[in-house]
Amino acid sequence: MQDDDVTGDLSGVYLKRQDFDNGDLVFTIGSVDKVTFEARNGKPAEQKWALTFACEPPRKFTLNKTNLALVAKAFGKKTGAWVGKRITLFLDESVSFGGQLVGGVRIRLPKPAAKPKAPVPTQTPPPEIDDSVVGF
Repeated sequence: MQDDDVTGDLSGVYLKRQDFDNGDLVFTIGSVDKVTFEARNGKPAEQKWALTFACEPPRKFTLNKTNLALVAKAFGKKTGAWVGKRITLFLDESVSFGGQLVGGVRIRLPKPAAKPKAPVPTQTPPPEIDDSVVGF
């Protein structure tokens, strides 16, 4: 008789609304893949981009068009550049679907590091002229 732990199957690897009960979550992107979701409720099978985070247990997050556009804007259009980058996920109650406020998970990207201000060049005063020297 096997004695397997089913905890992983109960919680799933994909993030969901309940994961945000204690606030925002910060993750490092471990990989980016296209995932095929089976046809359901009369809708055809669909492919979506998904982030897999570098954490234990591994967690995944499917990108809708809005979140996909945000990540691409921040890290570039090539997914390889996304790996190793940190993002914050948060629950946004203002997300609507079908005209109803349903809430949803959104991405908050880290603010770019402030560029250090260039030092103001100091002006060196003109050399003092020695009036005692006659040279002209």
